[in-house]
Amino acid sequence: MTDSQPLIAGLLEYAIAVLDADHATFCEVRNGPEVITVLAADGCLDHPEVRPGTGLVSDQLGYDGVKGPGSAVAVYRAGDPETPGVTAFLERVGAAFDVTIRVYQDDMLSHVMELYYLGQRPFGQGEVARAEQLAGLLTTVISRERLTRELEQAETRFRTLVQQIPAIPYIVEEGLCVVFSTSHMDELVGRLPGQALEFDDWRMAVHEDDRERAVGNFVQHLATGEPYDEEYRLVGHDGEVHWFHDRATLLRGGPGAPARSHGVMFDTTERHRAQEALRRSEVARHEVLEAMLHSEAAARAQIAGELHDDTIQVMTAALMAVERVTIAAVDIDPRVADALEDARATLRTAVERARRLTFELRPPLLDAQGIGPALRDLADEVGREGGFAVALAAPDARFTYLVEDLAFRTVKEALVNARKHSQASRVEVRLWSDEAWLRGCVVDDGRGFDVTRALDRSGMRLHLGLDAMRERLRLAGGDVSISSSPGKGARVDFAIPLGPSQV
Repeated sequence: MTDSQPLIAGLLEYAIAVLDADHATFCEVRNGPEVITVLAADGCLDHPEVRPGTGLVSDQLGYDGVKGPGSAVAVYRAGDPETPGVTAFLERVGAAFDVTIRVYQDDMLSHVMELYYLGQRPFGQGEVARAEQLAGLLTTVISRERLTRELEQAETRFRTLVQQIPAIPYIVEEGLCVVFSTSHMDELVGRLPGQALEFDDWRMAVHEDDRERAVGNFVQHLATGEPYDEEYRLVGHDGEVHWFHDRATLLRGGPGAPARSHGVMFDTTERHRAQEALRRSEVARHEVLEAMLHSEAAARAQIAGELHDDTIQVMTAALMAVERVTIAAVDIDPRVADALEDARATLRTAVERARRLTFELRPPLLDAQGIGPALRDLADEVGREGGFAVALAAPDARFTYLVEDLAFRTVKEALVNARKHSQASRVEVRLWSDEAWLRGCVVDDGRGFDVTRALDRSGMRLHLGLDAMRERLRLAGGDVSISSSPGKGARVDFAIPLGPSQV
């Protein structure tokens, strides 16, 4: 009752003046109409049972109930046999009448006004009528006071709640007038407590690279009524950059009333920081992977050079020596000549395999012309050796070393498996790119295989090459799938990200 003391005191004085009472007390009836608690808001009867300012009176008041249910006024008289407890109380405090005015009542709470008459005064229908008129007036005043207090409390709770969420609700009227915003925005732009936030405070805080778009679209939103949905950076007065996702809806007022934009700015700074950290991590991962592949390529190039300059040269010299001996042995012993011919054929095959391995270790066309020409050369050679036709569709565009090397190795592994095991008559190789990926597939019409058994690490023949292919793509952020079944050919699908910003 403390916040309402001036109002209650005025109402009590007004009630005394209207009804010529000697004393008025503001009361509350709680938990039902039968229990009355007297709160002495101002003044009191000269009696110890009514205690001014304490908000509580003795429980021994002896009230029997509110007389006249449904009425705005109840009159209690000393000596009334229906209310012996009230009579006892009136006698104790020296009053002849207790006029109770019901000011406000609902299921849980009733406000009442108690007016006491110390002398033997007449109190008839005229006084009751005045009391009923007074009840309506008091109901209006006290109800308004109560609702105003509840509204202030609700607003306080709302503001307290809003301050706890990582978002900034706001209301902006036509004409770019800020009607409402939380203290979070004041803190961001450096407004002092009590200073009114202006639209230009927000406009100038928007990052200069985002300002034209974010502000222009908001002005257009106010003009057209289209929803506002923007993500932009806001630079705080301390220089720190914050990201916000801002959404607003325009609500039209009544005739002559300005339209208002109701919006919420969601703080997405942490999400953007996490995304930036992820992007940097992906860049670092790609750099490490590319360095690994370059190192691997350098090792392959060294092995290829040694094969070409040493091993193949030695094998070629041995082949030439065997050919010379074979010519000399024809006239000496035909059996020796036949054996030498077999050795010469074996050496020729070994030289060809060594040359093919040199090509596969370092395809010169991949570095010089890119994935398309390198795959055409590979498809011709593998198809010729495997005895099957290869249909190739590949882009002529160049990609990064990492992408081209991964694509070439993946297709090579699939073609080599087809050459060794498929007994296919036709193989189709297709590569294509979209916005973020280089995709490819290798399909053969061979005898197929059981994928689960082929990938079994307990010793199946295919798992080493297929595992290496899958691991390479996984490290690069790509993917590969192998599908096959006995008698139905095989298919390898793969995808390689084109860059760390696309992963």
